[in-house]
Amino acid sequence: MDNILLMQELVKNYHKDNGQPRCAIKMDLMKAYDSVDWNFVLDMMRVMEFPNQFILWVEACITSPMFSIFINDFYHFSGLQPNMQKSAIFFVGVEPAYKEALRLVLPIREGSLPVKYLGVPLISTRLRAHDCAQMKEKTLVGIQSWSNKTLTCGGQLQLIQSVLFSIQIYWSSIFILPQRVLNDIEQLLRSFLWFGPNLKHSGAKVAWHAVCVPKEEDKLGLRMLKTWNTASMMRHLWAICKKADTLWIKWIHTFILKSHSVWRVKIPRGFLTVRKLLKFRDEIQP
Repeated sequence: MDNILLMQELVKNYHKDNGQPRCAIKMDLMKAYDSVDWNFVLDMMRVMEFPNQFILWVEACITSPMFSIFINDFYHFSGLQPNMQKSAIFFVGVEPAYKEALRLVLPIREGSLPVKYLGVPLISTRLRAHDCAQMKEKTLVGIQSWSNKTLTCGGQLQLIQSVLFSIQIYWSSIFILPQRVLNDIEQLLRSFLWFGPNLKHSGAKVAWHAVCVPKEEDKLGLRMLKTWNTASMMRHLWAICKKADTLWIKWIHTFILKSHSVWRVKIPRGFLTVRKLLKFRDEIQP
């Protein structure tokens, strides 16, 4: 997750033709799990002093199937090899002559954002409703699956809690989702809960906000998506406050906070995610 959050900041303004010249490379690994040199993995586990019994278990799992980055000769050690056909280089503010010179060194195509990165869109602007179409579509597919047509209301509730709600959890942990998107997803869940895959839009037995109350209060235990999204963002803000040992948090403290208190630093311009996170300060400030 930290990789995504950091990359969202690093590709800021990559949709523009001007700006500080820079480039980013998205390198796709060719069949990574099928090409890993497992002797390398096992040796690294021994160096990192994993328990011998655990190493034997891993070795037993990987010795029967066959698993086989060529950057600065790392390929000879790890067995990983890049897929140049699926890799791409992205530019902002770079003159055509320099682009061509880089492409001669790196024979990969020039790409444009957004692209899919670790299951979510990698974007250089604020998140819009159409960027979340994949999440809504995946929720709809889960609802309309043939296996769901015979579920009872209790079964539909269980599916929402265990499967459908989890689809947006990943996105909510990364983005501040547009309210329109949250409303659309909740409408799908609400319709499925009361009417099944038919998805009627009116006639619900209980208001949605009354359904999304903890079980301890004799309700169904569902959650409002906005509340979950906000809580996820506050979790990131708390990680910044306590200086969690992650690359993204270290980057924030080095290039944005610069030894200033997270409670007093001015909200910076341009940094998309961090700027929005800092606006939550008043809600959790002690």
